[in-house]
Amino acid sequence: MIEQISGLVFEVLVWSKLTIRGWIGLIMDNQMAEIHYVYELKRITPGPGPSRYIGVRTAANSEPENDDYWSSSEKIAKEIGRGVKFQKKVIRKFSSREDAELFEAELHWQHMVGKNPHFYNVTSQLIEGALEQLLPRERYRSPD
Repeated sequence: MIEQISGLVFEVLVWSKLTIRGWIGLIMDNQMAEIHYVYELKRITPGPGPSRYIGVRTAANSEPENDDYWSSSEKIAKEIGRGVKFQKKVIRKFSSREDAELFEAELHWQHMVGKNPHFYNVTSQLIEGALEQLLPRERYRSPD
């Protein structure tokens, strides 16, 4: 009888451990369901005009490298419609959309994408309340 009870307890413990692992896996899967990333598109079809685009994306249930998203830009959509080919490179992944957007904005300002003829971006991303982070005065002060 004791052997039967101890065997039953052992089975329950093993089942509980597997169930807990299953729940932990499910929780982790749900946390990873959204991946935020900053990407760059480069036109690989030769031609005049802009050749780059920097954007941000939140991919649901997909690794960024497997995400079949190209851009929300109408210019990019028109180019793809005309047969122009692009290569997509994931620059960096983030755990929050806010961090991804801030990084995208920083890249936009570094490259001045809104005025740079090499970029499809119409304007630079500006995060309200983050101007000091994007353009810290120390970067633009002349050395004394």
